Amino acid sequence: GRWKRFEHAAKVIADCAATPEPPGEAACRAMAEAEGSLADDRLSARALHTGDLLPVKDLLADLNERRAAEDRILDLRKDLGTIEAEAERQGCHPFHVAGHRRFIERLKGFGHDLPPDLAGMVEELPELEARDRGIRRRVREVTDFEARRRRIIEWAAWWRPERAMGKSLASSYGRWTRAAPKMIEQGETLARDPLLSPDDRKALDRAMARIVTAPDADGLDALRVWRWEGILDQAERQGCHRYFVKGYHGFVTELERSPCQSLENTHFGIRERTVRHEMLGRDGWVRHIDNELARAVEERERGGERFVSEVHPYARWRHEATRWARDAREVLGNPETYGPHIARVPGLEKRLRETAAAVTETVRRDAPVRKEVETAHRMQMERERETRQRELELERSRRPSRYMGAEIDYGR
Repeated sequence: GRWKRFEHAAKVIADCAATPEPPGEAACRAMAEAEGSLADDRLSARALHTGDLLPVKDLLADLNERRAAEDRILDLRKDLGTIEAEAERQGCHPFHVAGHRRFIERLKGFGHDLPPDLAGMVEELPELEARDRGIRRRVREVTDFEARRRRIIEWAAWWRPERAMGKSLASSYGRWTRAAPKMIEQGETLARDPLLSPDDRKALDRAMARIVTAPDADGLDALRVWRWEGILDQAERQGCHRYFVKGYHGFVTELERSPCQSLENTHFGIRERTVRHEMLGRDGWVRHIDNELARAVEERERGGERFVSEVHPYARWRHEATRWARDAREVLGNPETYGPHIARVPGLEKRLRETAAAVTETVRRDAPVRKEVETAHRMQMERERETRQRELELERSRRPSRYMGAEIDYGR
């Protein structure tokens, strides 16, 4: 009867309570059976008489608390998974994700029953905070070092604009140049630290790019170096390649026309002329693909359904349109090379993608009709070939043989 089931449930509950684990499926069924039995007044009175009532209630309270704690831990792990996923998306340590500190506070409020990995996160927090402060201090050293170069260049452009940046140890720029390798090493070490925050990484990458490429323009006079830095600053603010910055083309043209004062100056000028030439070609290629795709779509729409039946015009259109669609996909698939050009034209990426897809779909849709047209054309060409062959054979049969005259003379 029910009392036997209650006794069995009480034994399962007692066995589960003797272990530190939360109740499993069997224990949860036994807990439900015991709670249902104790809700019956007669069974509850019998359990009180046998001395089982209070011990079973205590065990139920303990196991219910364990089950509630397990549910809270599962919720915590779910929230931790969300934080880790966001950290992976941002490419940073979970420490820098919004909500991480609130999560640690929730762990602290859980008590001493946390699993070791979650408890370790609470213990690790002070160390992470100390490391983060040290990283931000060292990143600031790198950015301040780059800003110092900027001040030196600005001063030189004001007081001696036509002189090249000096590299002797007696000059400020020379001392800065000698200290640069050590700062580059520090920056590279920081860039590898997984605790580096996204904002610090952005500032570090910008400063490192300027420090590493600083020697490129050292051969220029101070005024041109200052102008060059202004072009790079404007490119950063606009989020584009320097090729698109106003004044860049004029700057490179001046380098072409100015006499070469040093080997570094010559190398710098050659490099920037090469960059301008390559960017000009890529920019023109992207715009050409865009124009040709638009022209192909317009030509197909203008031709209507009858256009598919035109043997040679449609074949030419399909060949060219398919080629431009393929080129558009290749450009879109190479963002490192063509991304700066596509990003400069609002909506160009979407337009190229949609137009290339429309051309491909149009060719696919035209394929059944086109197959019939091409089959009919081949059959017509075959019939015409056979007709010409028969006419040629008939003409040859009517033509007198060139040996006929000699044979007649010989017969006489």
